[in-house]
Amino acid sequence: MTRKVTLSAPQKEIIDVFAHIMVASDIAKNVEGMAGFLDSYLNEAMTPKQQAIWQALLNRSTQVRKDMLKELKQEKSGA
Repeated sequence: MTRKVTLSAPQKEIIDVFAHIMVASDIAKNVEGMAGFLDSYLNEAMTPKQQAIWQALLNRSTQVRKDMLKELKQEKSGA
């Protein structure tokens, strides 16, 4: 049985930022004439705080990618 976890307000805020960006990305990719929507949303519609949250995700994703690749290379070489 899974225990229900309640998210804090800051956690919900972060999820909200990610959800909006995901939807803006989908619109930009899938709605004719909306190719620039994601860039517009990121640069004009988001607050500075939301932009900082997004940038933190991008920065962390870069580090996670590097770490995972390093681990996979080590596993592959048998280290």
